[in-house]
Parts: sequence; C-alpha cells; structure tokens
Amino acid sequence: MLATLFVLSILPFVLAAVPSQLFSSLIPQKVLATFHALPYPINYPQYTDTTAGKWIYFDPNLWTSGFFPITGYAVNTRAKLCGATTANGLGMADWLNLARSASNGLLSLDADQGIGHDVGFISFPFIEELAM
Repeated sequence: MLATLFVLSILPFVLAAVPSQLFSSLIPQKVLATFHALPYPINYPQYTDTTAGKWIYFDPNLWTSGFFPITGYAVNTRAKLCGATTANGLGMADWLNLARSASNGLLSLDADQGIGHDVGFISFPFIEELAM
C-alpha cells in the first residue's frame, strides 16, 4: 500500500521528466488501426513484411498471440495515467473494450496443441484482467 502511494505521489514528476516524443499521438492511432484491421476469424499480428510494412497475421495458437491484445491494455493504462484526450490520441477509442475483444480469440486455446511452456505469453491479457 505504501509503495503504491509513493508511486502515485511521484508520478506527475516522472511524467513531466519524460521526453514528449514518447507520447506521440501517432501511437494510439496506429494501434487503433491495427485493432480495426484484425481479421475474422481472429488472427494476430506478429510482425510486418519487409517491403510494404503490412502486418503478417498468425493463428491464435502461437506463443506470440497474447502480445497484441496486451497492447490494448497498455494503451488503456496510458490513457488513465496521461488523461484520455483527443489531442494525445488516447481519447479516440475504448481501449479496454478493444483489448478484451481481441483477447477473446485466446479463450478456446488448448495447451495440448503445442503451446507448451509459452502459455505464459498468451496469458498476458488474462493477467491484466485479473489485476483489474
């Protein structure tokens, strides 16, 4: 409890010391565009191709599948800490709802399908939900 109070008390000073380049409004715009481009049935972006910079999507049964949904949770946290405004791009979406929706594709995964020890990475969105 004391650690949380300490972090909250110094947070405004820490945020003021961070370079403004780290809070580009382009970040939430790009993340939102990727959320809107998720295919149905769900596949997750893992990396971009080397020529056009377009996302390459993969089946949910891969160890990297939890990384994109957790991005929505991270932007939601950023919106809470920095204030969700149109100017900083954080006010343009319901990040928590987007993250939860993207996480739905991970619900029916079966550990017997080769996920193995990497299930921890796939669990990232669910760990964030438990923290809420």
